[in-house]
Amino acid sequence: MIRFLYFLYVLILAALVAGIAYWLVSLWPLLKTETQSGDHDRWYLEEYVPLWETTPWETREQLTALYAEELDEHPNDDFQVTTINDGTLYQEDMESWRVDGWIAAKMVNYQSELLNDTTATYKVKWQDVYDDGTVEISCGWYMADHNDETWRMTQYAELDCEMHGL
Repeated sequence: MIRFLYFLYVLILAALVAGIAYWLVSLWPLLKTETQSGDHDRWYLEEYVPLWETTPWETREQLTALYAEELDEHPNDDFQVTTINDGTLYQEDMESWRVDGWIAAKMVNYQSELLNDTTATYKVKWQDVYDDGTVEISCGWYMADHNDETWRMTQYAELDCEMHGL
């Protein structure tokens, strides 16, 4: 009788351990994605966005470092354009924007999606602020890839804010 109870005890214990192992293996991908999702959101919200929100021309070099060596842009009125990030990315643009009175871009709305372990996309609504009080709204889609231990922007496309729910 004692052998039978001992056998039953070992059987129940083995089933319990197997059940716990099954659930851990099943839930691991969800836990892993959640951590990576937070990583790409943290990078975008804490490292990328703040560089646009206050005197971006002063942080242009830091901003440029967050872009890949090649940036594919998809304008509304043309075919894809590949820009080489040679350290001068946005230099001419920012200078002309400043002449027009542009002060900064404030993020108004944001949606992100982690496509896989190394690729994330962002839909963003920006509010461009000018020194005369003018405010312009624009939206963009961004793709970032994770390599060399960090995220880097690799693609950009202009968006219609309303059509994309921003």
